[in-house]
Amino acid sequence: MDIRIKYFIMAAAAMLGLASCAYKDNYEGPNANFHGRLLHYRTGEPVYSEQPEGFQIRFIELSWGDNVTSQNFWGKYDGSFNWDYLFGYEGPKFEDSPYQKATYSVEPYDGAFIVDGDPKEKIIEVGPGESAEVDFEVIPYISINDMSYSLNGNNLEVKFKMVREAYPDRNIDMAGVIVSSQTQYLSYINAGGYEGKYSNLRGYTGGYTDGTEETLYVTLDPGKTYWMRVGARLEGQTRWNFTEIVEIRVP
Repeated sequence: MDIRIKYFIMAAAAMLGLASCAYKDNYEGPNANFHGRLLHYRTGEPVYSEQPEGFQIRFIELSWGDNVTSQNFWGKYDGSFNWDYLFGYEGPKFEDSPYQKATYSVEPYDGAFIVDGDPKEKIIEVGPGESAEVDFEVIPYISINDMSYSLNGNNLEVKFKMVREAYPDRNIDMAGVIVSSQTQYLSYINAGGYEGKYSNLRGYTGGYTDGTEETLYVTLDPGKTYWMRVGARLEGQTRWNFTEIVEIRVP
């Protein structure tokens, strides 16, 4: 092939590519967001989880019309969540629409809790550039209270109490101290997980009296930094309830 023809074909292809890139659709990108927290229904304290796969948030755009597919995303280990890719707008999007703003239903699910009250979902409205805050009061499967710890050399003592809240008639399946020197995102099986040699988990299927103080011991290695939390799982469930994460430095 003549080299001049070859260059002509390449130049024409490049021009077509630029022309296609110059095309713009007439839809605005995401320009709003929503955020919130899971709060204990009695105390108002954060309900801690794990990350990822601790709990999910489901939201549906009501103002777009019927048969809209729901969207879902994972919440954070501290019980908070946020979504930065929401479409906010003013005015109805279809004839006879009752909505004068972008309107969404939001609901937490798939966690170690049940949502307090009915309906379970909340409705938010957002215009362009707006941010909506939506908190949920939830009843955890197990509340882990009065967690305290002390370090004597490299021996860690952890105390805590548990109360079955959502399903008080079910047994506690497993609970204990979860520790890792590798990650602060502690969980039982998910990303990061925990280190068995530094943790102390026990079964409770033989029975537990709510509010009883438990004391567990863990031996740590000197000269390292650890992250620790207490976790508990209700019988018949896969999701865990947790305390906040604390950092422990062993001299």
